[in-house]
Amino acid sequence: MICRSKLAAFVLLVLSSGGLSAKIIDIEPFKKSVISYCSNEANFILKKECLVFSGNRLVEFKFMIQNDDDLEFVKVCSDSINLDSPTSLYELLICSVNQKYFNENHPSPIYSSWILNKRELRTEWITICSKENKLDVSSCLESIENSFNYFWQDYINAKTKDDVRLISRCINQNFKKTNFLNYLSCKSMLMK
Repeated sequence: MICRSKLAAFVLLVLSSGGLSAKIIDIEPFKKSVISYCSNEANFILKKECLVFSGNRLVEFKFMIQNDDDLEFVKVCSDSINLDSPTSLYELLICSVNQKYFNENHPSPIYSSWILNKRELRTEWITICSKENKLDVSSCLESIENSFNYFWQDYINAKTKDDVRLISRCINQNFKKTNFLNYLSCKSMLMK
């Protein structure tokens, strides 16, 4: 298990705006976290596959943390993971590499970090549901979550900037204020 103080120190190092450089981040705790995570796999073959996959991500992560521009991905992910989890460093490693890959390969990564910040969106969703459906807030939240997931699938499957522009027409300029309950009807209107 990775010590929380070590994780907190890492996150502080990454997030600090002081003169600390990304090049001094210790990768050893990440290696230990990968080994710990993969040791939970059911059998030898799955453990081996996990170690190979995670080892490749660890190499990519090592290059990422040497580039100050890529630390933004680490920051976005560190804001979204559970720091109390014994696999937090593994989760941070995988999330950071995935975010970077997504941003580099998506035609318009403007919404890419929102999947990691759903809890921030949920606050707004609760407000929407309280206004629109006072009697059944939990069912309203479930509907918004489902609609958000439809949006997210459309977004990650977008192949061109035009696809993203079309999707964006159904999204509030202040993303947090988007009422995803309206997303599907808006999208269907645009597709006519």
